[in-house]
Amino acid sequence: KPGVVFLGGDTTDSGMHSGSVFGFDVATGQQKVKVSRPYPNYAGVLLTPGLLFTGEMDGTFVAFDSKTLEEKWSINLGGGFAAPPISFEIN
Repeated sequence: KPGVVFLGGDTTDSGMHSGSVFGFDVATGQQKVKVSRPYPNYAGVLLTPGLLFTGEMDGTFVAFDSKTLEEKWSINLGGGFAAPPISFEIN
């Protein structure tokens, strides 16, 4: 709406919200794989060769196979994620 700041979604409480992570073919734009998640993804993702990482609002940090989106492992770290994961290398 003109004159209204877009925050990326609805700001009213309309009940339970869920989310998903999906992969698509960049050449065709066709969605290839999708996995439903219990929470909206406010964190974004980190894609590495073979793995996709993300953090969820309940504090879960999770790794998926980057091609199939099969969950490889997860751990709950106790605090919700609202920023993308990062990686770095020393030397």
